[in-house]
Amino acid sequence: MFSDFGSLRRFVVLCLMVAPILGQFTSQCFTSGVVGNCSAFITDFCNDIANKSVSALNSKSECSNTPGQAFTFTMPVLPCLSAVLVLFVKFLTLNILPMVALQTVLRSNTNIARLPSGLVALFIGATSSGIGESTLEHFAQHAPASCIYTVARPQSAAAHEAVLASLRKSNPTTTITLITADISLFAEIDKIVAAVGQKETKLDIFVTSGGFMAFEGRKDTREGLDPSMSTRYYSPLRAVQLLLPLLNAAPSPRILSVLAGGKEAQMNESDLDLRDPANWSYWNAAVHAATMCTLSLERLARGNPRLSVVHWDPGPVATPGLAKWDKYGLTPPNQRSQDEAGTRGAFLATSDRYAVPGHGGLVPVPEGLGGVNKSGGGIFLVDADGESVDNEGVLAGYRERGVDEVVWSHTEKVWAECAARKDEL
Repeated sequence: MFSDFGSLRRFVVLCLMVAPILGQFTSQCFTSGVVGNCSAFITDFCNDIANKSVSALNSKSECSNTPGQAFTFTMPVLPCLSAVLVLFVKFLTLNILPMVALQTVLRSNTNIARLPSGLVALFIGATSSGIGESTLEHFAQHAPASCIYTVARPQSAAAHEAVLASLRKSNPTTTITLITADISLFAEIDKIVAAVGQKETKLDIFVTSGGFMAFEGRKDTREGLDPSMSTRYYSPLRAVQLLLPLLNAAPSPRILSVLAGGKEAQMNESDLDLRDPANWSYWNAAVHAATMCTLSLERLARGNPRLSVVHWDPGPVATPGLAKWDKYGLTPPNQRSQDEAGTRGAFLATSDRYAVPGHGGLVPVPEGLGGVNKSGGGIFLVDADGESVDNEGVLAGYRERGVDEVVWSHTEKVWAECAARKDEL
């Protein structure tokens, strides 16, 4: 239950802090006073707890029981108290869920240097000083005599090349090749895969991290796709499909998709690519991309049982891309540093903790670190701290109704339309 002493300490402190409050609730809080709103009261109480501003002597229950200020609820006492307890337990869960400590991640990453030489890795979306680029940096610093391919759009190639030059100096035994291509375009994916396939007979690691929030609205590519969806879903999945022969030729193949594993949600199943302007929004585009990505990756994993697939939600990370959210008033709190996110990305891409059982062969699992669970569809949905996420409440229903097959058929249709349009352009 507790992955480290810090988690246990947080649990004990929170129990000591809240126990007197709950005690006051049960004996005093529902006795007398003016009529109040139970839901508002619970929300206010839990917000105080979340902000860690409540103490035993200055608690919400004390305020509520002050003469002339106490609440009398318009709903039965037991359901209201139950709601408080449920919300409180959920808050505790957020603080005591297991997590992979950063120190554990750092120690594991140093063992990348002990892997056999000749690893082959491909990074798509590892530019613009983002999570992918940081993951590439942390992997390249340790990888022994490896071949790394990375993709950059023409307009960002020069800046990315400067980063790669520094990496080549820090690890001269590793070969790093830059492929210039625009991953928002379906046709460019064939070019990327061909460039790797011409030189390599296997691919050990594939990391895809492209994508952005289209706050400015939908502006389709010349292939007729929403670029925020093509960079996050259509192009990466096309790359996976084409790369399967190389991945299956590796002893322990790994795919790391940096997107929103575990955040899958309800989609508009009659308009999966959101062609209807009434259905499109930057948020719907993000939800569709993440959900279709998981369903399609699960389908591919089932057909390729040696392939380890990790769909990672890195959480809010302080990147230049996230900084653009400020102008829209959407800056998320508790942002993780780009360096830490990249450190964790390299861990997810190399640790046998996320290997298919019986097909490990990368970095051994750190001592004392437990296992992680796969989704019902056979891939690892992983949160920002490297732990598995259970989103079967959404995904199981999709699988039972065959929506994963519907998504895959839709995807192949979109690819075919792009290929036909390529001949016209």
